[in-house]
Amino acid sequence: MHSESTSRCSSTELPRPEAPLRSSTIPLHSAMRKVNHLLTGVAMLVIALFCQVHQASAEGSGVWGVTDNRQVNLFVPTTAVSNSVPGGGNTGYVTRGFMMLASNTGSASTPYNPAHRMYVWVKANETVFYGFRTSSGSSSVTFNWYYDNSSTGFYPTATSAPNRVLADNQTITQGNGGATGRPSNAAAATNGPNQVTNSGYTAYSFKNTTGADRAYWVEIGSNNLEFNYWDVTVASGSSGNYTRQNGRLYCKYWSVVNDLPTSLGTANATSSPSSFGFYIPIDNTLTPAQDFYVKYANFGGSNSGYAIFFANLDGPNSNLTFEQNRRSMNGSSSNAHFPLFLRNPDASVWPSPPLPIATFEAVFSRRPGSSPAAGQASFKVEIDNPSIVDILIDLNGNGFYDGKDVIISNEYGAAGTYYINWDGRDNTGADVPAGTAIHFVSSLLFYPVHFPIYDMEQSLGISIKHVRPLRSGTEPIDDKLYWDDSDIARNNINGTLSPRSVPVNVTGVLGPDHKWWANGDNGFSQNNTINTWTGAYNDEIVRELLFNYTSDVDLAVTKSVSAATPSVGQTVTFTIEATNIPLPENAGNPITATGVIVTDEIPDGYTVENVSVSKGSWNAATDTWLIGTLDENEVVTMTVTAKVNATGPYLNTAIVQGNENDDNQDNNKDDAVVVTPPTAEDDQDLRNAPGTNVTLNIISNDKLSGGSVPAAAAVKVDLDPSESGVQNSRIVTGEGVWTYAPATGEVTFAPESGFTGNPTPIVYTLTEIATSLSDQATITITYLNVPDSYNVLAPIARPVIDQVIPLNGTSGNPPLMSGIDEEDGTYFGNTGTDAHPQGVIITSLPTNGDLYYDGSLVTLNEVTTARLFTDPALFSVKMTGIGYSNTSFEYAYVDADGLTDPTPATYKLTWEGALPVTLVSFDAVVEEGQVLLSWKTSEEINASHFDVERSTNAKNWNKIKETAAAGDSRALNTYTAFDEAPLSGKSYYRLKTVDRDNTFAYSRAVSINLAGLLVSIYPNPASSTLHIKGLEANAVSRVSLTNTSGVTVATFDRIPEKGIELGRFPGGMYLVKIVAKDGSQTVRKILINK
Repeated sequence: MHSESTSRCSSTELPRPEAPLRSSTIPLHSAMRKVNHLLTGVAMLVIALFCQVHQASAEGSGVWGVTDNRQVNLFVPTTAVSNSVPGGGNTGYVTRGFMMLASNTGSASTPYNPAHRMYVWVKANETVFYGFRTSSGSSSVTFNWYYDNSSTGFYPTATSAPNRVLADNQTITQGNGGATGRPSNAAAATNGPNQVTNSGYTAYSFKNTTGADRAYWVEIGSNNLEFNYWDVTVASGSSGNYTRQNGRLYCKYWSVVNDLPTSLGTANATSSPSSFGFYIPIDNTLTPAQDFYVKYANFGGSNSGYAIFFANLDGPNSNLTFEQNRRSMNGSSSNAHFPLFLRNPDASVWPSPPLPIATFEAVFSRRPGSSPAAGQASFKVEIDNPSIVDILIDLNGNGFYDGKDVIISNEYGAAGTYYINWDGRDNTGADVPAGTAIHFVSSLLFYPVHFPIYDMEQSLGISIKHVRPLRSGTEPIDDKLYWDDSDIARNNINGTLSPRSVPVNVTGVLGPDHKWWANGDNGFSQNNTINTWTGAYNDEIVRELLFNYTSDVDLAVTKSVSAATPSVGQTVTFTIEATNIPLPENAGNPITATGVIVTDEIPDGYTVENVSVSKGSWNAATDTWLIGTLDENEVVTMTVTAKVNATGPYLNTAIVQGNENDDNQDNNKDDAVVVTPPTAEDDQDLRNAPGTNVTLNIISNDKLSGGSVPAAAAVKVDLDPSESGVQNSRIVTGEGVWTYAPATGEVTFAPESGFTGNPTPIVYTLTEIATSLSDQATITITYLNVPDSYNVLAPIARPVIDQVIPLNGTSGNPPLMSGIDEEDGTYFGNTGTDAHPQGVIITSLPTNGDLYYDGSLVTLNEVTTARLFTDPALFSVKMTGIGYSNTSFEYAYVDADGLTDPTPATYKLTWEGALPVTLVSFDAVVEEGQVLLSWKTSEEINASHFDVERSTNAKNWNKIKETAAAGDSRALNTYTAFDEAPLSGKSYYRLKTVDRDNTFAYSRAVSINLAGLLVSIYPNPASSTLHIKGLEANAVSRVSLTNTSGVTVATFDRIPEKGIELGRFPGGMYLVKIVAKDGSQTVRKILINK
């Protein structure tokens, strides 16, 4: 509890005027002001200040109403060094935070802060659609969406692998007009993704396939950017049937920018739109379940330049006194606590609790021992939350504590029934006369929620509304605003007349207020954090009575309900009867009760459909039946018909009061309550590892009567309603055993050994022990299924030797590998209709030819180690060897969850006729002015002959020789042919292999350059020294000397300057081979004589 609130709860009654008072002025709330003109004497204000602290269409620029003439852009801070400080300066992350920046941003002095991330909450199997358009900065921006593998909380903090997992990565080009991931204009961003809305823009998207509800966040590969038109939309369902899920995008530290103001107190074309603001869910930490009070803060019409918006429990600071923490401060603050949403947070994720309830009864009586007779009062207070209760007795009716007023305060740390006594005197000690009108105004005011804003230059007024929970049939409530700007200079700064509101406001005003002006980058908010706060919840109930302690009556009320155990949605009827019971002491002098009212605050567990009364009138705004006078023995009736809601509370209390003294309070109150059956919701745990035990909590999403989540001890679970008694286990033959743990509320399914597939869903009965009422729900568990790879049989045209055939299904090529997976859908290559596979493994190499992946040979080791090939479209087969008419290999898909097809598929290519010839080599060399062409084959099938073809440009070819083939052979065959009249310069040669059926195939081309090797080798014969002329020494890469046995007896990497010494070589025939650096060759025969 904050110190200020603690000081306001120190005593049950204020001291007399000579003692210091706690406050000089205490304002009554709006309901009190409405009745001030009726007050003639005393007004009493009952304030219940509950002590609990609650913590914590397209969804983007369109929610704020951004258009071409109304701006509020997202601003991604800069990471550049300024004044030797990384991320320094006015636009750097030191001041502006880390929204959308990469996790590796930051420095030792200002480390990266994950709390500044822009998050989106995505339930399992939902899809996120997104698009961003910059108004300045990079021509393309890379967007990386991550999740934290170790956290399913609202604010995951992982900054690196393995916990930070990349879910999606896209680079969005920027520029005018629309493109994928880039809205073309404001209307496109407002309409949202056309995949969901059938209008707007084409979005990028990704799906939550993790099996858990979780937060994702975005990091971009750029900085110092503004996004003017943008959208992040979550949708459930599938393509063609998406349903938008609003209230999922949030950030604790919003960084925005628009242009500076140009005119004092006036919006311009670049001011923020009227709808610019944020929703803030405030967690109720005093309840075990997550439940939230939701606020909406509006800053429409503001101009900021660069600004930061956030919200918290304390104010700009958190380490000072309560009063100092909440003051506006010089400089920036990063005290972000609550998330800020663009839309009302999704109530299925951020639900709200029932409204707190407080009831007040006043009993007046004669003060014992008083003479002359004087009165006193006992106030009975019932609260369902810890509270501070203030009773203001306003004697002059001005709405403030002053003069002879009395204020009584008490603090209660727990729910319960309490009594506060007043002695009937004003603060001078004088008795308050009988017959004085008394008004009660009860106010429920929770502790403050702060909205600091850093560096927003001009405010035309801030408004804050309480959005939920609300009483049935009511609209969001305008909250009072509070501020303390006493630490900020308030002169007429640079002629801006800034600010416009009072320096300190701790009594509260309704918005729009807290205004300050500027006409540029100036004003008292320049580089300062200005704070505004409000109460987390405020409600008012007005009661009017006369302080009458001289007459006695006995008023009584009874209340009944038509159905004690209705189902949710059923309509019930409450009957309330009020009467004036005669007192013995009034015999012969019957007293008519006056000012009789019955308060009947219908709780949120019902939706009222109709109220009818036999006398008086019903005031729905104050939940009061105004009866007026009630004679002795007169009975009046009110009936209320209401529909039972899904969540409580359901206790409905009627209280009767009048102006006269009523000592018997036992019959002034009566209750009626319905008990609804518990609600059992269906449970599921999907995509589990095959063969594993699966445990899930089946009661965490169920509701007891009244809407609360049951503790395990509050319910019984029967796993087999068909059997008598409560069954905590259930055996399903052929599938496995289901077991319920009463201590934890968890069910475990243990599959039988060898069981595959998914178990049959079972129905269980949930019984609430306190009411013995029940409901049923279904438990569904599924296991991940292994993928199924499809066999491929692809007839093709007969290939030629060394032909490479892509297996990509394009341009007439054989089809892609394909398959199916129950979770991922149908596979084509590396894509799946619901989720993409991880890839394929090769389980056997081709029976003929070679398999390549992305140009690299697939090896046996890659088969043995089960290498994962991520893109099957990159496979190809190279046809090597001859004599076969088909080839096949085996492959298996690996699905998105990492499971491998245990029964690989066969990919087979077939054609008619076998490949005729296996060509081992084909070479051309210059020999004695001629070109010697030689080739070898290792296998020939049905071969006819070989044609040698020549070309000067490798395009136009002429046949120059024909050589008969061996025909059918599996031996190594060597062939030669001479070009006796070669062409000067560079020539190309190739070999055409012709089959007996006239089909043919070409070899690779080889080249000879006669102009490059005009070489002279002398003498020939030679005995001692051999000389080589006609070549530059640096033009030669190798010279070799080979004997007739094929043995190279000498090699040189250049031409020896003094010739080749032959003395160490025996006489005989030798070949001199000269290889030039351009690849050309010369071979000459020489004879060595001895």
